[in-house]
Amino acid sequence: MRGALVVLEGIDQAGKETQARSLQTAIVASGLRSEVRHYPDYETQIGRLIRSLLSDGIASDPRTRAMLFAANRWEKDPELRRLCDTNALVCVDRYTASNIVYGLSQGLEETWLRGLESGLLGADLTVLVDIRPAESSRRKASGRDDYERDMRLLEAARAHYIRIASRDGWVVVDGAQEPAAVSRDLCAAVRERLEKGFPVVAAALA
Repeated sequence: MRGALVVLEGIDQAGKETQARSLQTAIVASGLRSEVRHYPDYETQIGRLIRSLLSDGIASDPRTRAMLFAANRWEKDPELRRLCDTNALVCVDRYTASNIVYGLSQGLEETWLRGLESGLLGADLTVLVDIRPAESSRRKASGRDDYERDMRLLEAARAHYIRIASRDGWVVVDGAQEPAAVSRDLCAAVRERLEKGFPVVAAALA
């Protein structure tokens, strides 16, 4: 049986990477294997292009960016599937929903955006680590990329995240809490949601 794929979503600086590592630590402490991955993956050629688009002010339209974000996941899809075959839990910091949310926030159609991601390995659980854009700005006041600097974009993205989380039955965790409290709530929610399909993972988080 393959391991669980848990995705953490949220606007910039929500603490997704920290919480992904927290889940991994809990799983590994129980003697199981766990991996963490991030999107965009800036180590690939496509990932390096995305970094340039976001950080160097290179002009590009929203559709081009959306296609590049999706392509970055497609090029890593075989690896992600292998990881899920060899680990109890794989936690991903941003995945397909991120492209949909940020694309919607820039006026793109949800059907078209979902089509870009259709066929990728599906998440077993998606968790929204929710913070307000003002908190994102407070946590990182300088060195922000194009998306991070656009507060209207972050407001729209958060609104779409909350709407989709409600519609699709995601877990929502208050990311404005202290990291330890977020970790506690996250582990409890993941344990509850995965207890039936992935009992070994759920037991590791007890």
